[in-house]
Amino acid sequence: MGRPFNADAKATWRTIRAAGVRLLFKHGFEAMNLRQLAADSGLKSGSLYNYFDSKSQFLAMILCDTMETILADLDKTVAPIEETRDRLHKFIQFHINWHTLRRVETFIGFMEMRNLSKADYKKYIGLRKRYEDFLTAILVQGIEERKFAMTDPRITTFAILSMLTGAYVWYKKNGRLSQAELEAIYVDLVFEMIDDEHAAPGRSAR
Repeated sequence: MGRPFNADAKATWRTIRAAGVRLLFKHGFEAMNLRQLAADSGLKSGSLYNYFDSKSQFLAMILCDTMETILADLDKTVAPIEETRDRLHKFIQFHINWHTLRRVETFIGFMEMRNLSKADYKKYIGLRKRYEDFLTAILVQGIEERKFAMTDPRITTFAILSMLTGAYVWYKKNGRLSQAELEAIYVDLVFEMIDDEHAAPGRSAR
């Protein structure tokens, strides 16, 4: 999927990708028109096929690129943290921050994954599973260290991710809560779910 780009092609691809994200958000995959994508990118329609072979492949490139980016950012910001509570705390902050700042891409990922080909869907789900596995590993480590308590770490993973991701729907940057306040509330909610002592980082156990 996709093909190697030189420096100029990479810059053009970023323009195409940005235009595509806007069109997918506005019209949805089925109604999105490649002619309009080319016009919004400042290109001729035929030039798009230097970057992808079909509209379906274009969607897959955007969705998989988004997941690969979030996984790379996760490795940089959360993976180096060793202490389990601190790692979970940082994961919550990371997830809230990433998904509320990239609301459009988050929306597209949830709404358009059904339009991927079977092979691309499998690849995309595999990337999402890596992200889910990262959180599950934190929860399992916390159970083994007797820091967290839960019946089923995998189900808890899905519950936490659903709760955290849902913030992108309603959160407004200039609304009642700041980003830091939103993150702090969700940190409390998650730790109340999994920790009888509610000993989140930076606060004493009750």
